[in-house]
Amino acid sequence: FANAALTGFFALAALLSAWHWYYSRHNRTLLAFSIHCALCTVTATCIAGIATATTPAQSETFLHWRVTLGLAGRATTVWLLTGLTGLSVRWYVKPFIAGALLLAAINTLVVPLNASVTDVAQFSLPWGESISMPVRAAAAWWVAPIYAALATVDVFGLIGAVYLSRRDRIAGILVGLASVGAFLSFSMSVLTDLVRVKLPYLGVLPYAVWVGPIALLVLRENARSGERLAASERRFQAIFNQTFQFIGLLKVDGTLIEANRTALEFAGIRQEDVVGKPFWETPWWTHSPELQQRLREAIRQAAVGTMVRFEATHPQPNGEMAHVDFSLKPVRDERGIVTLLIPEGRDITDRVVLEEQLRQSQKMQAIGQLAGGVAHDFNNLLTVIMGCSELLADPLTADDPQREVVDAIQNASSRAALLTRQLLLFSRKGVLEPKIIDINASIQNIADMLRRLIGENVLLTTRLAPGLDRIRSDAGQIEQVIMNLSLNARDAMPAGGRLTLETRSVDVDEPFCRAHPGAIPGRFVLLQVTDTGCGMTPEIKSHLFEPFFTTKPPGEGTGLGLATIYGIVQQNAGFITVSSEVGRGTTLGVYLPVAQTASRASLNQPV
Repeated sequence: FANAALTGFFALAALLSAWHWYYSRHNRTLLAFSIHCALCTVTATCIAGIATATTPAQSETFLHWRVTLGLAGRATTVWLLTGLTGLSVRWYVKPFIAGALLLAAINTLVVPLNASVTDVAQFSLPWGESISMPVRAAAAWWVAPIYAALATVDVFGLIGAVYLSRRDRIAGILVGLASVGAFLSFSMSVLTDLVRVKLPYLGVLPYAVWVGPIALLVLRENARSGERLAASERRFQAIFNQTFQFIGLLKVDGTLIEANRTALEFAGIRQEDVVGKPFWETPWWTHSPELQQRLREAIRQAAVGTMVRFEATHPQPNGEMAHVDFSLKPVRDERGIVTLLIPEGRDITDRVVLEEQLRQSQKMQAIGQLAGGVAHDFNNLLTVIMGCSELLADPLTADDPQREVVDAIQNASSRAALLTRQLLLFSRKGVLEPKIIDINASIQNIADMLRRLIGENVLLTTRLAPGLDRIRSDAGQIEQVIMNLSLNARDAMPAGGRLTLETRSVDVDEPFCRAHPGAIPGRFVLLQVTDTGCGMTPEIKSHLFEPFFTTKPPGEGTGLGLATIYGIVQQNAGFITVSSEVGRGTTLGVYLPVAQTASRASLNQPV
């Protein structure tokens, strides 16, 4: 029963270690242990066969195979020890393994290393069981050196135990115990085979003395490997989910295996909503059939080993579209075969907005230079025209028929001069008379005039912050800004509505600047003009401050009102923010820096 139990133990150990080897990315130590346990299982079966043999031929066959399997077991022992201890002596390990396997082949095919069996004797064990024991002739003299060479395995094991104990004391002790057990087991075989000493029958127990500690060590290493793998998985998941990049894993056919938390939160979805689906059918891509088709083509290219990269737009939970730098990278195994695809994305919306802001700024600067140059030259021509018209008008009486023509020239010249002044303001070349002013006072000064200009169907509301900081600017320009913004808001409410003028002091911080390209940090006075009009589309909003751009019918507007405001604000080192929604209205915020010499109010309201 003990022999059968130990044989079952060896077989189970072989199967379990083979199973772990298959699922552990082919760990060589587990493979060596699996093969070694399999050899021990067959060897134990041979020992059981020897104990039950009834004829010399049967006994010799089992004995012959026991020796062959023992030689192969010695080879796997060296292989196993190198994996467990990390000690690999090339001049010993490879020659020994090759020599042991060669001897096993010779023993099987040519010359048996054990003496021939002459008879089978029956022995009674202390517990009453009767077994067969072979009676053999003397072994050949040259078998002794072979057994001596095989015994060096146990010396190698002890050296490996000392080497291993430097970094892992428990592992070193287990290897040392196993090596001592293997030496005792091997010594019993030597005494039986060479000297023909009659030792007590122990069956396969000596093999358990060697395999037991090794099994404990393998189990311990497997558990520690599991812990290391779990720790590695935790580190991977931490990096995978905490990165700002959008990362996922795809099968070669494009099926989504996993997506990181950043990508899921970006789209406002859950892992279970997308895992197992074709990547192009996930919410990141379903908003655009063109992008879906482009992604499918990218997956086909990546599946054959080509890295693909392109820019795409993706919807966010708040309804806005984000610009993403997307790439698809193939992952190859050691044979060069593509086994996985890694989709990766980076939110570049801020960069795209900044680039657009830079292009807009450069465009406005170029237009401003052009407008300033044209206005300057045109103003010189107007000076000549207006001077000549004055000379023509001097000798003419009020009832002279030519007087009407000269008056028309002068009126047209005045309107043209006003146009050039607006162009010069836009190009920031206007003449300024800066002084410390209070925007609240400027609004109050023109409030009555504004109410007449915007009409009775538009309700004007003012919310002026008390103790408002002062600014340093040209009073006429500030009034022009207030006037132009109010008139522009009136035109956006042809059916009437509400116009709100609001002021307050604000501290603009870095987060606000990142969210509003063009903004600069510091303390500002904010003039906010809000209407309940028709609102603007993103396309109109992108051209809002360009000179001569207007949505009014031809002949009803010059398109210079907001362009003039833009030039004035830029000239005063300020900036403008625009928030608009079609059908809901528009809010324009004019930020003008607080005057350095003005006393600041106690109000400290961050944006």
